Amino acid sequence: MGNYFRPLLVGCLTIVLNTVIVRNSLCQKYSKQVELETKLYSLSKVWSECEFNFPYFKFLDQHIIDSIYRKSLADVIVSTDDFSYYLIMRKFLASFRDNHTYYTYPKSIQSQLNRSQFKGVRLEASLIEGKAVITRIGRNNAIDIPIGSEILFIDSIKVSYYLNSHIKPFLSSSSEQRLNEIAVKNIFLGLDGSSFTVTIKKPNNDIATFKLTRADNEDEWLPLLKTSSFVSKLNDNICQIKIGSFNDFSLIDSLSSHMEQLSHSKGIIIDLRGNTGGNSILACKIASFFIHDSIIYGSLVSTRKNLAINRAYGLRYPISDTSNESRMEDILYARNLFLENVGISKNQNEFSLRKISENIEIVILIDALNISAAEEFLIYLKDKKNITFIGEATGGGNGSPMIILLPDGGSASICTQYCAFSDGTDYYRKGIQPEITIYQTYKDFLQGIDTVMEFAIKYLRNNTMK
Repeated sequence: MGNYFRPLLVGCLTIVLNTVIVRNSLCQKYSKQVELETKLYSLSKVWSECEFNFPYFKFLDQHIIDSIYRKSLADVIVSTDDFSYYLIMRKFLASFRDNHTYYTYPKSIQSQLNRSQFKGVRLEASLIEGKAVITRIGRNNAIDIPIGSEILFIDSIKVSYYLNSHIKPFLSSSSEQRLNEIAVKNIFLGLDGSSFTVTIKKPNNDIATFKLTRADNEDEWLPLLKTSSFVSKLNDNICQIKIGSFNDFSLIDSLSSHMEQLSHSKGIIIDLRGNTGGNSILACKIASFFIHDSIIYGSLVSTRKNLAINRAYGLRYPISDTSNESRMEDILYARNLFLENVGISKNQNEFSLRKISENIEIVILIDALNISAAEEFLIYLKDKKNITFIGEATGGGNGSPMIILLPDGGSASICTQYCAFSDGTDYYRKGIQPEITIYQTYKDFLQGIDTVMEFAIKYLRNNTMK
């Protein structure tokens, strides 16, 4: 109980001490094996590629990004070990605030990162109504750490401060809503062998503190909610389609095999929640089953264009100079803002003979984790008269990443496409908005009720019985 009322000052001091302790413990395991010149080159290579390829500079203050780069150079020079350097790279690319612009650790580091397995314990957390909540637990700890427990402190640091200081600075996200979601999902992330303490408030309001050490754990997950197959039948002849990602092309055959069942349903729920994208071609093919147009239209796409002579001209003028159109273009070139219109992505509808009737009401469940190909899938289906988006705003960031392999052993992903709605309206950082906003409530979660799914079922019942 004492931890719960510990003064904030102690938590702030612990942030500093914890960082020092963690880094000191890693110095022996991750000493300076990567040469300083390699580290500085890798950082500079990443910055150079960002400067000439990143398409969303209009959402950033480049002077701030420049200063972050200079600060990162200084931090690399004084870094005490390789892992500290990797964190600097993560933080630098995270400063672009883009879903597709991030640093990936070397495989040797990735294999030792752990976010859900600990000695004797297996657990995961999610964001529910603004709270960091234990949403999955291993069978061996279901009584001691009940599902629905709220995380209050990590290492005596109030959870909100811990997320802001230890987690969010190293995560790449275009929107605030997605950053909040993935921060909680990564709240326990760390290297195998490292330890921390967690203070929770159980559903019965009891406070408990326990220590966790990251390590492999083979305990079975306690089922949370009933899982369904790709297509399942719900009450009142309503069918549910769960699409967890757009990486498996066998989904096309699976959907085709269920066409008879889907075509005779009264309503269809496409559950896209948690889908972080994948292959945009597959997303288009799946969307084709629900579109009656011969051509399927997606995002309006633009990309950076760089011409040296125009950059040279543009540097001569202040950004406020709008005396003529040619000069304004040169200024955009010089400020990394010139975008060339690639056009609206469009594809032939391959499945016109297997389409779902427009008379069938369809709802698509969306959330802040939906980005990339998942958002493109939604754009294909947006504004169709029989389709309604229900849930929360998506992650707000589509784009094709450029992958750069670095001599430090890691790699950088840099966004290269500017994607907007077909009329040019931005959904970047805002997300694609639902027609009906509904979210999982903490009260329902404790009772094993999927708030959003239950709402969607009632919505379809009401609409199909008219």
